[in-house]
Amino acid sequence: MVLLFIRTMAYFVSCHISARSLHNQMFNALIRAPVLFFDSNPIGRVVNRFSKDVSSIDEQLSDVTYNFVDV
Repeated sequence: MVLLFIRTMAYFVSCHISARSLHNQMFNALIRAPVLFFDSNPIGRVVNRFSKDVSSIDEQLSDVTYNFVDV
């Protein structure tokens, strides 16, 4: 029971760290984008795309990691 709890906590912590790292990399790339990018794309579209990508990463990362660890 204790080992299962430790495994589960390690899994969630690793997923959280990975998701945070990917989010930070995406945000840094967005901050470093040229001004022309923001002139041609409305801020609402950028925010929607960013939030969709982060949501997709959170969902898929947990599934893939769990399947990898479970095998």
